Amino acid sequence: MRFISSLRSLVLGMWVGGILVTGMIAAPVIFSKSGSKTLAGSLFGEVLRGLNRFELACWLLLAVLQAILVYREADPVGGGNATRGRFWKQVPIGWRYSNVLLLLMFCTWFYYARVLTPEMAMLKATIPSFDIEIAQLENDPARSRERQARQRFDTLHRRYSRTMQANLILGVIMVLIPRKKQQGLNATDVA
Repeated sequence: MRFISSLRSLVLGMWVGGILVTGMIAAPVIFSKSGSKTLAGSLFGEVLRGLNRFELACWLLLAVLQAILVYREADPVGGGNATRGRFWKQVPIGWRYSNVLLLLMFCTWFYYARVLTPEMAMLKATIPSFDIEIAQLENDPARSRERQARQRFDTLHRRYSRTMQANLILGVIMVLIPRKKQQGLNATDVA
């Protein structure tokens, strides 16, 4: 079980680390060095699509590993308690929280990767250039559709960033939650 627990920690760390590296290193470097917001957005969009696939793989692996660990924790001797209705009563509270966090991380990922990303991609295809500021588009009535698309894209982009940050926070909390059963204090521990 130690190997599975270590593998779970590694996968969770890779997921959280992937989000951190993408947001704090890759994005600033790509946007500062490319010279064009349009080019940078295209490059970073590919990075995000790769990250989204990586996150899904991490979630699937975490779900399997965590299910094994929770089952073993609730029924360590294999006596069948997990099948007699007492399963959740024997799962330590840390594992319960961890399961809820894993589900929330998946829901958050699903929202930004499978709901926001496709809509942003459709809008991006209608916007010829991100290098022109929205304020310049407001003075040109012929470009009102482009301005509306940019405003909607910016709104979705902010939402994407916030939900990805929420996922990062959930992952960090998940790393910090203790999952072991609390051992009772002995008289010698109190001294």
